[in-house]
Amino acid sequence: MFRLGCVFFCFIALSGCFETTETKTNSVSWYKENDSERKQKLIECNDNPGELENTPNCINAKQAELQLISKGKTTRF
Repeated sequence: MFRLGCVFFCFIALSGCFETTETKTNSVSWYKENDSERKQKLIECNDNPGELENTPNCINAKQAELQLISKGKTTRF
């Protein structure tokens, strides 16, 4: 019984050690179609580039912004 309690305690203690900050990755085309979400994501990414710069959503939002700028459909956020 004691071992089971120790295992359970370790499981609970370690469960908070792994964090997930992003749950869904949005595509470049999604960010191109959703202006406010793209702009908000770009603000978040630029505010914390050390942690977020290389995340899939930051990369996709930046790529969408660059594609829209090259077509003259938006200005920098």
